[in-house]
Amino acid sequence: ELTMSAKTAPKYEDRSLIRFTAGDERGTAFLTHQHGESADDQWIYLASLKKTKRLAAGEKKESFVGSDFAYEDLRTENLDAHTYKLLGRENVKQIKKQCWKVEAVAKAEDEKASTGYAKRVIWVSSDDNLVRRIDYYSKDSGKLMKSQFFSRFTTKKDWKGFKRPGRAVMINKTTNTKTEFLFKERKINEGVKDDMFSERGLEKG
Repeated sequence: ELTMSAKTAPKYEDRSLIRFTAGDERGTAFLTHQHGESADDQWIYLASLKKTKRLAAGEKKESFVGSDFAYEDLRTENLDAHTYKLLGRENVKQIKKQCWKVEAVAKAEDEKASTGYAKRVIWVSSDDNLVRRIDYYSKDSGKLMKSQFFSRFTTKKDWKGFKRPGRAVMINKTTNTKTEFLFKERKINEGVKDDMFSERGLEKG
């Protein structure tokens, strides 16, 4: 079990924090600072060692605590850091909806160096503009590496009509494994404090 906190900011200077609250990884936490067009800063706090480690650029494409998600998959979409191209419109059998296919490629050189993907293809349902699927293509082989699917979308009265997924599944085509996220509860516009997203906040718990 884990909690995920995020705070948006102008120019995609977003902050996010993931903290495990149960299981073998309890206390372990992961912090991301996004920086517009330049590469993110990311840190991981290893509770078992009581030590914080800053991730090097090349480590961001590695597996997040043994899952099928890479560290770089756990950030919010940064529109300034990528170039987008509309590939067309297509019916997607798995989600039973017609979707726009949008190609995303890292723009800045440091972002290109740190990512493990040559490109991503994002599937957006044309009737409600929700991201339903993301395909990740390997930078080494150019082949489809992983696919992430979003489902169980819900909304609440105070969310101003926006919908959020209750389930996200990452399927790894290389290892034939998958990782599933189930969202039990969401809170939006709760007044998250800035100091939560510092190295001190990372270790404080």
